[in-house]
Amino acid sequence: MLEFVTRRASGTEFLKECIADALIKLMESKPYDKITVREITDCANVGRATYFRQFSSKDDVLIYKVKLLWRRWAENRLLDKKHIYSAENLMTFFEFIYSIRSINSVLMKADKMNVLIIALSEEFGLNDTKDPAERYRFRFIAFGITGVLTEWIKHDYLEPPKDMIKYLTKSVFE
Repeated sequence: MLEFVTRRASGTEFLKECIADALIKLMESKPYDKITVREITDCANVGRATYFRQFSSKDDVLIYKVKLLWRRWAENRLLDKKHIYSAENLMTFFEFIYSIRSINSVLMKADKMNVLIIALSEEFGLNDTKDPAERYRFRFIAFGITGVLTEWIKHDYLEPPKDMIKYLTKSVFE
């Protein structure tokens, strides 16, 4: 019985990723606001019921994809996913962002960079802390880094991740 549950869960994850990939593919050639659920499900080769069982909005689909990519990135590098917003972890973070630049370009074009911050804030546990000072600190850093990322992406990743770390460490952590 456990094997069936695992296979089913993995099948669900596969379908969710198909939906996410379909949306991203459609966003490459069509404005985000003009993409319909029908187009997404047709492109993903899934039913509308599957879409609505898993997601409540297109933003949720994109958030899922970014979180999935981060989890894979972290697992492949045996990283602790939490507390990424520290000087020590910035290099890993910028390497990850650089690795998903094709998705970032699609998000930027659609004015959906908020999806990136929501997904990563959830993954890094920024919503878990009960300490207000810590919560505000994390938000300050998260939004600041998002602004930096937006500029970096707009300028087509002109600087390599290691240079971005130097700039940020100098301006934020010193």
